[in-house]
Amino acid sequence: MIYGILMFVYQQPSLRNANKEMSTAIFFKNMKAMFPDFETMPHADTLSRLLERIKVEEIEEEIQELSDQ
Repeated sequence: MIYGILMFVYQQPSLRNANKEMSTAIFFKNMKAMFPDFETMPHADTLSRLLERIKVEEIEEEIQELSDQ
């Protein structure tokens, strides 16, 4: 899901463009600087498959659980 958020933040118009821009060495280095545990970036198709299968209600439930903590 973070991949999708990053696509939005970096205003990537397509999955293909996101794969191209978000797999560069400089992007990885910057992500590692912000998130030291960051090791790999998923392929945009992985996000696409997740979003095809996940139910909106499941996302809403997780958000609600996080806000309750």
